[in-house]
Amino acid sequence: MLLKITQVTFRKKGRLLLKVISFDIDMTLFDFSTQQICSSALETIELLRKKSKIVLATGRNMTLDSNQYIIDLLKPDAIIHMNGTKVEINGEILYEEFIKPELLEAIINRSEKMSWCIGTSQNSIMYTTNKQKIIEIDTNRLGYCNRNFSAFRNLMATNVHSFIAYEKSETLDIMAAEFPMLRFAKFTPDFGADVIPLNLSKATGMNFLLSTWNYKFKDVISVGDSMNDYEILKKSGIGIAMGNADDDIKKIADIVTDNINEDGIYKAFKTLEMI
Repeated sequence: MLLKITQVTFRKKGRLLLKVISFDIDMTLFDFSTQQICSSALETIELLRKKSKIVLATGRNMTLDSNQYIIDLLKPDAIIHMNGTKVEINGEILYEEFIKPELLEAIINRSEKMSWCIGTSQNSIMYTTNKQKIIEIDTNRLGYCNRNFSAFRNLMATNVHSFIAYEKSETLDIMAAEFPMLRFAKFTPDFGADVIPLNLSKATGMNFLLSTWNYKFKDVISVGDSMNDYEILKKSGIGIAMGNADDDIKKIADIVTDNINEDGIYKAFKTLEMI
């Protein structure tokens, strides 16, 4: 039986075509507590794809080998990687942007001096300025850490789309003030941020897809849970926040559904009578 949806406001008026459905991954589809994608969400997506294009809009780099199984499961029509720094349709890159090498070197130098923890994964290696902090974070969250580590500056010879700042909100604000040419897209109001070029977001990534498909944002339903979903949920025809979402995301959503582990995806689209 469908449980009550927490909030339905439908701020936007007019007929919604809803031809594109965008999903965040972590704690929207992928549950950290089970390390799996909710089975009811998988079933819902299979039903939705019959009439709508399925997009993954994530902070992850989905080209990593470790993420291939998610692509195989969800079979998206398009992917917005790393909060809009790379956009692809069926493997064809529509757009990508990298952090300028001189800017990357500057923030690595500053992070090493200040003991800020920044990092990014490239397949089987975690490149970071603070190995011990990553070990502590993984151990607290998972009970273990089995990463292979390397110094962040070893990436200087490659192109870097984005990285993560593993710091509290107060430190993130200091970092953002010192590096105003970068965007610090916070995971939650309290901790962690994706760091990307200033002008990008999941919403800018969606713009490239919509231009290609000749759709508008009114044709989009977006689902998410954290602050890096703010822009795309706010611009979409319908924005759906998970029950486990940050409060600021819930405030701008048209629908607040149940938690990821309470079949929130299924319940939202059942309420919308799309499945």
